[in-house]
Amino acid sequence: MKRLFLLAITAITIGIFAGCGTEGNQASAGDSLLQSGESSDSPQIARQEQADSKTLQTSSGEQKAEAQKSSQGSDIGEDRAVEIALADAGIAEADASYLRVHLDRDDGFIYYDVDFASQGMEYDYAIQVSDGAILKAERDWDDDYRPDGNANQGTQSGSAISYDEAKQLVLNRVPGASDRNLEMELEHDDGILKYEGEVHYNGMEYEFEIHGESGEFIKWHEDWHD
Repeated sequence: MKRLFLLAITAITIGIFAGCGTEGNQASAGDSLLQSGESSDSPQIARQEQADSKTLQTSSGEQKAEAQKSSQGSDIGEDRAVEIALADAGIAEADASYLRVHLDRDDGFIYYDVDFASQGMEYDYAIQVSDGAILKAERDWDDDYRPDGNANQGTQSGSAISYDEAKQLVLNRVPGASDRNLEMELEHDDGILKYEGEVHYNGMEYEFEIHGESGEFIKWHEDWHD
């Protein structure tokens, strides 16, 4: 009887140890599977993150390209700007004198500055570069205009202002500037003698035209020098 009792105790003990071993093996196997799953999922996660990153980069690149394209905008060109200004003034290009056009910028607007004269009237237009909209349209009567076209009679009689006099008129309007900052030449245009040129001083650019007979400024334009 005692022997049977010992055998039973031994069997129970062996069963307990065997159960513990099985649970340990199952736990170990579970941990191994978990680690294996993590290892298996990691490359997929990395690949997904790389794909997402590429998508974001592509989207960002497209947005930058669109922004750059939008910022550049379109340009109607100088010829079209002149056409728009002349059409608004109701003047044919053949009847326009002193025609000048150049690119300019002010308060975030990029535009063509178009200047011309016709039949004693001076015109100044600002035409937006992107779509041709008229931002400014000014006209003023030229007090020195002569309908008979004899604007050079004063020159023939010796009453035209000299180069030095014209130079001094310009420098008086730009305090601090000197001969080194001045570019000026005498022109004869449509029967009118005039001095025209530019002054570059202290970061500014001044464009001018002076009536060669009366000494009056036909044109004066100021802008920041690029």
